[in-house]
Amino acid sequence: MSDVKKQHYVPRFYLKSFTNQDGFLYAVKREPDGLGHIFKIKPEGICFERYLHEVKRRAPIHGDRFIEQGSAEKALSKMENGLANSYRRLIKQLDAGGFSDTDETCELLERLILLISFLLVRTPKYLKRIRSNAATYAAELESGGFLTEDDRKEMDAEGFGGEFESIVELAIQDVALFKFCEGAPLYSLVSSMLKMDCSFFVAPEGSEFIASSLPVFPEWVDIQDSDPYSIYLPLSPRYGVVFKQKSEDDRLVSISHIDGAAVNVINHALMHSNDSWDFLIARDRECLELLVSE
Repeated sequence: MSDVKKQHYVPRFYLKSFTNQDGFLYAVKREPDGLGHIFKIKPEGICFERYLHEVKRRAPIHGDRFIEQGSAEKALSKMENGLANSYRRLIKQLDAGGFSDTDETCELLERLILLISFLLVRTPKYLKRIRSNAATYAAELESGGFLTEDDRKEMDAEGFGGEFESIVELAIQDVALFKFCEGAPLYSLVSSMLKMDCSFFVAPEGSEFIASSLPVFPEWVDIQDSDPYSIYLPLSPRYGVVFKQKSEDDRLVSISHIDGAAVNVINHALMHSNDSWDFLIARDRECLELLVSE
């Protein structure tokens, strides 16, 4: 049984890209009355919640508080290892000035789209909201005769008697985090972004992109639209990426160098985009201080 208490909702490999040469990043927390003080911290100490991905038993047994403890963290760790490798390859290509191999470019873009989708479905507020529906779904399934008498006996024998609601909650989380089939959140997000143009932005020397505890910033032209018009992610202090609804039949992939004023506009957009982030994150303290003061 795994007992990883600090469970990150932003992968540490991503946070590490915003650290300085000493391995620290700078952050500021959103407080009820505004932003708090800027502090220095290691990636391990931010963007996590205790037992975030664990589902509590309704009736703990002998100190065993969770259903299938550690199963989600193990699966997430495996996914992160693959995404981290693709992320590093992508940054290496951007450092080299562009993409030379079409097949590799397509692969890296697909992995980047998966990373962005992954960051969205791991948002604590989203996970907690969908998991809160477990009681309703469990009651509906039970009233519909989903469980047979043999099912109940087997659950009792395996130590899951009276835990049907917890099992449903775990299933809801698994669908959100891991299932790639029609109707699942990851499938919808990835399918939408695969149809978008992709633009990478390079910040000039002396300017850099910031991130947040929800670094993905979607925008809609019309709030009635199901799919966003564009989706932004700061890849690192030097690079940002925007996926935007296609302007041509073929998907366009571009790399543009932008000035410091444009970087500042993008940072402000991320900062004021929504109420779902808890921390703003930057490699450079002065950059964060300037944004906070403004």
